[in-house]
Amino acid sequence: LAEFDPRSLTSVARLQLAAGDPNGASYSLYKALQGNPDDLGALSLVVLVEASRGEADKADTALKTLSAKYPNALETTRVSADLAMSRKQFSSAIAGYQKILKLQDTPANALVLADAYMASGDASKAAGFLEVWSKNHADSASVRRALAESQFRAGRLEAARQSYQRLVA
Repeated sequence: LAEFDPRSLTSVARLQLAAGDPNGASYSLYKALQGNPDDLGALSLVVLVEASRGEADKADTALKTLSAKYPNALETTRVSADLAMSRKQFSSAIAGYQKILKLQDTPANALVLADAYMASGDASKAAGFLEVWSKNHADSASVRRALAESQFRAGRLEAARQSYQRLVA
């Protein structure tokens, strides 16, 4: 039954990718796109699936298709940033994640941006960003935990100790 439902096939593809089967995910997505060639979720996931399969040209082509169909969609920016991150193109990824955070100021988006700073090797930038961001979003335990970790990695041991203490208090 799922083979006839593009949404179900896209969900199956997400699970296949998470389970480490990018080839199966690719097959499911291409079947989903046969049923609905403009599906934003499926088009977005194709980019990441092809990248995880090591198919850089196909990932780039899929991103161009996504960008042409949905140039202003937040998901297009997210996928572009995720692809840049997977290629260790940190400045492009960070710029994309900053744009996303401006549009959707959520703890999840703040953490993704902080992770990009950390992956780029700039723990101080991650810590500084999270220090500022968490002042206006004190209710997010996951952000406070990431703040403490980034302070620790940046060598700000006293600040990290204080952040960890606030986290468990």
